[in-house]
Amino acid sequence: MTKTSAAVLKTAVTQAYQGLFIGDAVAMPVHWYYNVPAIKDDYNGWISKYEKPKDDHPTSILRHSNTGGSGRSHGSQSDPVIGKVILHDKLDAWSGRSNASHYHQGMEAGDNTLNCHCAFRLMQTLHDCPKNMTDEAVLKQAFVDYVTFMTTPGSHNDTYAESYHRKFFADWVKAGGPIDPEDLFKFTTDRSKRMLIDTQLDVIGAFVVPTAIILHNIHRPIEEVTRVTQELYSRTHPVDGIIEPMNAYIRILHAVVRGGSLKDEAEKALKEHLGPAGGAMIRTFDQTVISSKTKLAAFQRIGEKLGLACYVNGAFAVMLYLARHFYDDFEGGILTNVNIGGENCHRGAALGALLGASSGALKKTIPAKWVQGLRFGPKIDQVLNSEV
Repeated sequence: MTKTSAAVLKTAVTQAYQGLFIGDAVAMPVHWYYNVPAIKDDYNGWISKYEKPKDDHPTSILRHSNTGGSGRSHGSQSDPVIGKVILHDKLDAWSGRSNASHYHQGMEAGDNTLNCHCAFRLMQTLHDCPKNMTDEAVLKQAFVDYVTFMTTPGSHNDTYAESYHRKFFADWVKAGGPIDPEDLFKFTTDRSKRMLIDTQLDVIGAFVVPTAIILHNIHRPIEEVTRVTQELYSRTHPVDGIIEPMNAYIRILHAVVRGGSLKDEAEKALKEHLGPAGGAMIRTFDQTVISSKTKLAAFQRIGEKLGLACYVNGAFAVMLYLARHFYDDFEGGILTNVNIGGENCHRGAALGALLGASSGALKKTIPAKWVQGLRFGPKIDQVLNSEV
């Protein structure tokens, strides 16, 4: 590898990290807006900068979410982990009378949601672990740090925790709350082998934290990166449905950081993901964009067609289509993602990582306002710039 190619790779990795957090933070105030016109109504126009969330959310179901495990409560609750084990001061938002509680109430413009906080905690762990540690030893430390972070009051400022966090800690409590590194790793290993049937874990949010371990190991062969990434996410998301999309995401990110075409890689993965009709669907979507007077409206229709919810089948397809179209336009991609609504935070984080990697590999830079307005920005720089 030449000095020039090494420098470009480093830039691509840095911008991929930045994109991960930017894509999440810009979408945070309108996360899960399924009434898409409400984005424009609530913010006096479509989102174009970092914003603080409103107190109320037009399509919130936070009050109906299960505080003791995955999914919704359906009228009954398990012993809560919210308020007792994690999110120590947030139970009122989950159990209060309001039907419109915002998922990220009280956060500031440029803040990140919990999954990105966990991704950053993993970045720190990976940075701090000696380079001669085995992959297994690193994973052991990563889960010690994850449990410590999540169970420490005041460690972050988010109100919401995805189903996978709630389910993980419900299982952890049932297992006696192991904190010894060996006991905790055995718990996560046993859990990874159970392979749950839980659609609430087959979601695009599963991509956020593993992005840190993909980028940290980006210098390694794709087979090794895939293996170590799977060792991580199988412990938090022990479900079959994310394996193929996650493997595709790893391949794309690994290729793009190394100079591969995001447009080509995303198109190839999208055709595979959509199946035999994929090529025809993509051509139809392209014609929708070309013929539309308002490009955003076209992407909003495409998002509705593919699926705006968190479930990985639709969310991954939307993310890939956006990555294919905006491969050389970071800002256009993240803003379009925000303003098509739905599960735009975690879809935006994964998209942002790909667009950031592509921007760096193409020797372009992310517009300064997104880097400077990101509240995690200085911390990310500190970790990346202190690497040996």
